[in-house]
Amino acid sequence: MENNLNEKKINLDILFNPVTIGTLKLANRIVMAPMTRGFSPNGVPGDNVAAYYQRRAENQVGLIITEGTLINHPAAAEGLGRPNFHGEAALKGWAQVVKCVHQAGGKIMPQLCGMLALRAKPMAITLILKLYPLVLPALMW
Repeated sequence: MENNLNEKKINLDILFNPVTIGTLKLANRIVMAPMTRGFSPNGVPGDNVAAYYQRRAENQVGLIITEGTLINHPAAAEGLGRPNFHGEAALKGWAQVVKCVHQAGGKIMPQLCGMLALRAKPMAITLILKLYPLVLPALMW
């Protein structure tokens, strides 16, 4: 299969143009997708997490979406090292992350996670699996 990118001239300049979405103003249209990292012992993001996201902001990512942060619900807990988005210590850690990202000129938002689907009753899982083929084509476009 040949690479069609060589045959077509694709102008990607729009990615580097500012954009406003509602009241959110971004320097460009480059968004960092969330990636699970698991470097927050006891659910508290530390200096290493702040430095990680700050480096992304310094390298001109328009919007950073954090790794999955756990909500304050017993079913949300999943794995060691996942950051919480509740509790004094975790929120203090995230405040430092936000400060570092903003100092670098970036914008950041949390991905809120709950592992509720994994802890759902068998009937709910069966329903999800039945609906999945109906929803998947819509998600792909």
